[in-house]
Amino acid sequence: MYFFTGWLCLKKHDAGEIKDGRVIPFVSIIVPVRNESENIRECLESIFKQNYPKNLFEVILIDDYSTDSTLQMVQEF
Repeated sequence: MYFFTGWLCLKKHDAGEIKDGRVIPFVSIIVPVRNESENIRECLESIFKQNYPKNLFEVILIDDYSTDSTLQMVQEF
């Protein structure tokens, strides 16, 4: 019952945007990271360089107890 109640309270995203007669869906990009300070900047830059409407995607980074500066670099980005 708690799960169902929580599901009803979730924020609803737009179904998408219609462009050239096509519906462009909202997309979530999930990136798990652990000690990726050498690669995280390039990864994030490549995601945001995509030719996709900025209002129709979100980036979720999941940090798995990094011991390097990965988290700090993500926050600065």
